Amino acid sequence: MRTRVRQPPAPKLRRENSHTVHVRDWLDHAATGLTPAEQLRLFELGFATLLEAARPTLGEVTLRAIAERVLHYAAMTFPVLSSVHLEGVAIECRQLRVRLGQITEEELRRAIQFVLAEVLTIIGNLTAEVLTAHLHDELSGVELEPRPVASDREES
Repeated sequence: MRTRVRQPPAPKLRRENSHTVHVRDWLDHAATGLTPAEQLRLFELGFATLLEAARPTLGEVTLRAIAERVLHYAAMTFPVLSSVHLEGVAIECRQLRVRLGQITEEELRRAIQFVLAEVLTIIGNLTAEVLTAHLHDELSGVELEPRPVASDREES
């Protein structure tokens, strides 16, 4: 008699919730005009900001478990994220950064949105949304430093 190993079903993209809408709006603002490499850096900063803001309430062990779960499901939905992993509770995207030319900007953006919205959704579920306003505010403040414009460098 053969035993079949059941694979968990691939997660379905959730309906838009307040977290998905917030992350999308944040990306529309913060990622406009950024290169894919810069968008990936913005993703790393956003992820780190969310986990750091939730750390006092949830602790590092819980946040690592959340991050691992989110990355596992994200890699099933967006295979390009299979090379993304954790170092502690920080997200590590070195291998993805090397392969950025192999994915579309839209796919990258959808993957970023999925991961950050999932983190917010799970934390929201665990805390009965007590941290939601704070985490949304923290994410809204994440931006890359503006790049100097050529004319600004020439005038200095």
